[in-house]
Amino acid sequence: MRTHADVRPVLLGVVLLAAVLLPAGEARALCGNQIVEPGEECDRGWVNDCCTDDCRIAGEDSFCGDGCVGGIEECDEGTRNSDEAPDRCRSDCTPPRCGDGVTDAGEQCDDGPKNSDIVPDACRPSCELPRCGDGLRDSAEMCDLGDEENGQPGSACSAACALAGCGNGTLDTGEVCDDHNPDSDDGCLGTCIPNTCGDGFANRDVTPDLLIEEVCDGASCRYDCGQDLARCGDGVTQQGEGCDLGAANSNQPNAACRVDCQPARCGDGVVDDLADPPEECDRSGLCLADCRRP
Repeated sequence: MRTHADVRPVLLGVVLLAAVLLPAGEARALCGNQIVEPGEECDRGWVNDCCTDDCRIAGEDSFCGDGCVGGIEECDEGTRNSDEAPDRCRSDCTPPRCGDGVTDAGEQCDDGPKNSDIVPDACRPSCELPRCGDGLRDSAEMCDLGDEENGQPGSACSAACALAGCGNGTLDTGEVCDDHNPDSDDGCLGTCIPNTCGDGFANRDVTPDLLIEEVCDGASCRYDCGQDLARCGDGVTQQGEGCDLGAANSNQPNAACRVDCQPARCGDGVVDDLADPPEECDRSGLCLADCRRP
């Protein structure tokens, strides 16, 4: 049986051999420690570096999506490359840019090939939202001659993209309405066009020809401008909502309030077998209008 005393000479020999084989003052490089040491061209862990397992810079073996920037690639975030997430390297290893269909930081919109400076209401090629003064007449404008001409003396178009006589209370040529004020939430826009859902201005003037008063008019608005979906889920039943139980809103069977802040009902696509009367189906297969099987 060996003792510790027997092992000591062997260990001493290994240490002496290492001292002979390794040059004085040099330590063996450790590939993978994210530090480029003598004898290494790179070291794994570097972001966007084509580094092989033996810490050599990869050449033609690099490909888009491997997390290494090589060849004609301009960026490469590996599995994080995305054509949907903002501010990510794209799947073709090109950087995010205006016109790629993703709204990135600094952009107001981006509809890709649909960006246009000749189509009304389209996102502009500069990835800016359409506006009064950009020289293109959009749906809520009666005219738009651009910033340099709108509102100037003698111009036929005001600074608000309305005809020169809009707001005088008289229905002049080219006007559809004129209620003698510049407001855009009272049935007639400040551009003398009727206030309708989708024009970006919530109509507060309830008239017989309106089905419902508009609660909102924007990106977070329901299709009929009757509910602000951004507020659904806050636990408070807002105008246009039928209920709001906050985190308890659910599309599971027999939940009281759906995730769209409307009560569970026949026709919502969820089979509520505990409803009164119980549902046997809901908009699937052979299902009658009362959510019963034929």
